[in-house]
Amino acid sequence: MKLRSRMLAFIGLPVLLVLLILSVVSYKYSDSLLTNESEQLMSMTAQKYGSDIETLIQRKISYLDMIALEFVKRAPGEKELIEDLTYYSQKVPGTLGFLSGFENGKYYDGTGWVPDASYDHKTREWYKGAIGKLLLYQNRTQMLQKA
Repeated sequence: MKLRSRMLAFIGLPVLLVLLILSVVSYKYSDSLLTNESEQLMSMTAQKYGSDIETLIQRKISYLDMIALEFVKRAPGEKELIEDLTYYSQKVPGTLGFLSGFENGKYYDGTGWVPDASYDHKTREWYKGAIGKLLLYQNRTQMLQKA
């Protein structure tokens, strides 16, 4: 065997093997670092947007609570109720509109939408949820009054 072939076999192949091993190790290490950094970035982004969404929802709930409290205290008539719903539908940012439905079948919408005769708001989930909360509130009030 020539000297050149021996040097290539005894020096070149081990160097090539070491470079290959270092490349694989470097790739795996870089991959894990990049994956961890991406996961942390996604987690921080999700927390930020989750917090922003929670803030928006809490703000909307606060609007509803204030309006409901005002309506309970004032007990507006039909005309005043429609005016108030229209006002809030136009002035509260980020809402599509405010509406009110009653057990007697009357329905008022602040956007000016008038439902057809077959529309029954009492079958809607929003109405059932509101009635459920009202009953819960009434039960708590009665329990507090008895205590």
